[in-house]
Amino acid sequence: TEKVIAVSNGVKKFMVEAKIGKPDKIVMIYNGINPKEAKITESEVENFRQKFNLSKSDIIIGTVGSFNQAKDTNTLIHAFSRIVARWPKAKLVLIGSGPLKRELTNLIKKLKLEDRVVFTGTVENILPAMKSFSVFVLPSLSEAFGITLLEAMRAEVPIVASKVGGIPEIITNKLNGILVEPRQPKKLAAAILNLINDKKLQRKLIGNYSSTLKKFTAEEMVESTEDVYTSLIK
Repeated sequence: TEKVIAVSNGVKKFMVEAKIGKPDKIVMIYNGINPKEAKITESEVENFRQKFNLSKSDIIIGTVGSFNQAKDTNTLIHAFSRIVARWPKAKLVLIGSGPLKRELTNLIKKLKLEDRVVFTGTVENILPAMKSFSVFVLPSLSEAFGITLLEAMRAEVPIVASKVGGIPEIITNKLNGILVEPRQPKKLAAAILNLINDKKLQRKLIGNYSSTLKKFTAEEMVESTEDVYTSLIK
């Protein structure tokens, strides 16, 4: 292989340490999205709410991703059980599918949260779902980049995420999101509750999304990838 593209410095560091590739062969190019596509109508958001029996008055904590070990939805569910004790109207929305769904369903039953947790399955248009969230949470144990963080920013939803992998390259703690250590449900619950209660902090985080999204555009990703191929052809 002449060149390998890593989607974050965290991935590049891992590849070098695992001897997957030499530093001079690895090029770091961030993933990106097109922020101009962020057109969400209130009717689309309301349709999502109605489909899954959610109301405007609900505190909706949501996540998006595969149900696997790396995403650690398990920790989020444990954190949510603590949140419900403080906010009885809170609901947890889990968007996605994966091999651990049965295990997660059993955990929800064990914690007696069946009427508070919603499994949506795969959602084709993620933005109306994101827009319905009060807080977006990415509780991963490992994350190459975390493109759902950019989607949450595009939907202007406050973010809490694990301090792992490429996530700290997108999120600066208390600037455009809240970072927490992974696999710690008590601390995750505290971070989510603090953010729900602090409207000023929410506005601050959301106010910094625009400048963040400018760093991670699909256009920049494509141009940088083209440059890699062009350099190899030459």
